[in-house]
Amino acid sequence: MADEGNVPPLGGRNGGNVLFSGVTEADNLPSPLGGVNGRNVPTSNVKNEANNESKKTKVIFRYGNYKCYYGKRRANTIKSIDPRLELFPENFFKSKKVLDIGCNIGAVTLQIAKKFDPQMILGIDIDSYLIGVARKNIKHYCDKDTKIKNGYPASFFQEDGELRDDLGCDDKIFKINHFPDNVWFQQENYVLESDLHLEAVLPQYDIILALSITKWIHLNFGDGGMKRFFKRIFAHLNPGGKLVLEAQEFKGYSKKAKLDIDLTRNYTRIKFKPEEFREYLLSDEVGFERHEELGIPQTKDQGFKRVVEVFTKGIKPKNKRKRKIGDEDGESSYLKEEVKEVNPKIIKFHDSDED
Repeated sequence: MADEGNVPPLGGRNGGNVLFSGVTEADNLPSPLGGVNGRNVPTSNVKNEANNESKKTKVIFRYGNYKCYYGKRRANTIKSIDPRLELFPENFFKSKKVLDIGCNIGAVTLQIAKKFDPQMILGIDIDSYLIGVARKNIKHYCDKDTKIKNGYPASFFQEDGELRDDLGCDDKIFKINHFPDNVWFQQENYVLESDLHLEAVLPQYDIILALSITKWIHLNFGDGGMKRFFKRIFAHLNPGGKLVLEAQEFKGYSKKAKLDIDLTRNYTRIKFKPEEFREYLLSDEVGFERHEELGIPQTKDQGFKRVVEVFTKGIKPKNKRKRKIGDEDGESSYLKEEVKEVNPKIIKFHDSDED
């Protein structure tokens, strides 16, 4: 992680597309954590150089960015409903602005967009390849009478034939909450480099989903990154907004920690355990006001039998004040926290060539 005193420039809207070291052009740029655009880190099984070409390369999915993660677990994903979504009240997503963090190939994101009538939903993932697949998957969820152009709904294009630059960014395109015009995908690492970046994050979403991703965030970014992740979500939510959390248990960390030396090192340093997440999210350090358990999905897949929780931000969030430098009694004066809105900037990534 970067030193907190060396803050890179922010890109994207409201603290949006913030990549490592302030990178804002992600195409084919190496990630400091290995791979390209958060893609998989290849390691060799070869014991000697003479056998390099005869041995297969082992691929490490250090971010949990498995290809077709949901497709492997559930057949006929397009026609079916993810069992976790069956836990929600009927109108939970209706007319809401939703962010799905760690969307993979977009199965859950697209199901919500098509069947639950959100005003808009944006799916993000650290892996640019998966984002490319998710974008191409939009057409597979469209009705038969939806006009498709170059692999996308025709409504996604400008008059000059280029994809619209405002996809997923400009609220104007989401006034009509009909699928497929209410969904988009973009690559982003949601974990900011520094707590100082949190001051630039403004309320934007009504619901933020964090389903089965906490283990990977924790192993890659440690306790500090995990807490910063939660704080950014709180700052990103509108008053009354909700975090939907499906956290993995700590007992499942050890096996995945062996995938990479950095993950192993981070694993040994973890003190902030998943069973402490609820108390932390409801504490003054974060600020959520209410909590409820929606339940455990009814599925035969043991990998998805985890509690789905909802944390609600208050209508009038608690004021967090900073003590003024030199003010020893802590009562006479405080620094006023000022937040500046980041200029909107869309980042384009290479789409996958997969159909």
